[in-house]
Amino acid sequence: MPGNILKLIDGQPLLSYIFDRVSFLRHPAQLVLASSELSSDNIVESFFREIFVNYFRGSEENILERYYLCARQHDFNLIIRLTGDNPLVDIEEIGRLIDRHTKEHVEYFFTPMVHHALHAIINI
Repeated sequence: MPGNILKLIDGQPLLSYIFDRVSFLRHPAQLVLASSELSSDNIVESFFREIFVNYFRGSEENILERYYLCARQHDFNLIIRLTGDNPLVDIEEIGRLIDRHTKEHVEYFFTPMVHHALHAIINI
């Protein structure tokens, strides 16, 4: 549902809780908010553009393409996928996922439905 990430929880937008949690990740990470090019996401871009410089817009239907083009634009070689409507980002689990992904030298690694979210790492 468009705008869910802007819903206020205790005076803060839902997405800001995710940014805060990711700041505690023990691995260095650069965050990019990657949303769709749909006009319904204009408000999301307007809201976060001032407080969150790294923003990318791409296909609504081809999410993999959106991730890929975003990663290319920012010279990333790895994508960690987190969904913007789930504030229950498990930073410890993301850390373990990164460790295993790096150790096992795989192209794609994921944890299915941790806290009702799929966390995934993809090599570019």
